[in-house]
Amino acid sequence: MNSVEDTFKEFWRVVEEMKGGPGRPCLMYLAVEKLEYVHGKESILKHVVTTASRAKSERDCISMVVNDTTATKNAVAAASDGHMLFGTYANTLTIQPLRPSSAINAVSYDYERGYPQVSFTPIV
Repeated sequence: MNSVEDTFKEFWRVVEEMKGGPGRPCLMYLAVEKLEYVHGKESILKHVVTTASRAKSERDCISMVVNDTTATKNAVAAASDGHMLFGTYANTLTIQPLRPSSAINAVSYDYERGYPQVSFTPIV
């Protein structure tokens, strides 16, 4: 099995390859729950926080996905500029920005143009 250091080294190698050059931003997703499962909570915490800091300093956008059972979720939230809570209400996907705080929005999709156009409607 790879070490946590090897995992993050490869992650950043692939990110740099996708960017194609310095100064180009990249949108990334990081499944923190899966990393905890594979490498353990203690070994990933430093790397996850460092990854958030590096993404910010390189003007990238990273979505670190956690759920209720993610042991490091509070540390991930503390290292993040934004924090959103996804849920369902009346069988509708909802998103609630917690930092910065905002109203709960229903998420809907329109496929009329052949691809999904996302819209957010505040729930009052």
